[in-house]
Amino acid sequence: MNLEQSKELFKKNIYSVEIGIHNYCNRTCTFCPLSRKDVNRRVKRNMTFMTDAMYVSILNQLAEIDFDYLLVVQYFQLTHI
Repeated sequence: MNLEQSKELFKKNIYSVEIGIHNYCNRTCTFCPLSRKDVNRRVKRNMTFMTDAMYVSILNQLAEIDFDYLLVVQYFQLTHI
């Protein structure tokens, strides 16, 4: 499968993209890789943020295939950092 076919397959089968811009979360959703016990996601001093370059790269790649549903999410309330 070439890149163009991969892009078309993605667009046909993925209906929404959620972008988490950091790795801190106080939830334990079963579908989320941050919920694994070996991921130290609840220690705020270990929190890291996605780089601007990575964020822009994701948006550009989605724009290339005219993807039309994107959700940027915060999985918790970031009020006491």
